[in-house]
Amino acid sequence: MQKSPYDIIRMLVERVILPKYPFLKLYDIDSYFLTNYREYDVRFIIKQKLEPEVQMEIDREIKSLFKVAGLDEKERYTRNKIATWFKTPRSKDWSFTANPNYDHI
Repeated sequence: MQKSPYDIIRMLVERVILPKYPFLKLYDIDSYFLTNYREYDVRFIIKQKLEPEVQMEIDREIKSLFKVAGLDEKERYTRNKIATWFKTPRSKDWSFTANPNYDHI
């Protein structure tokens, strides 16, 4: 039986990301179909806001795992994408803070 992309992403996050960054708590993995590709969102709960460099480091690692797992592959001209979002208990919305030239999605 083949695992779903959600199961693969969850397994990678739980086995690779969470042990490396114990201050993260996985909240949810969601996806949306946009025009001609699927975007996956990985959401983390954090106790306090993270520096942009740390957010970008975590996001880069998740993107690398996503590619290694072959989940970015899509037929023809587009590639599936993955994005990382963070939220503190006091925050209303999910956010990601990065340097201006960083391609988050």
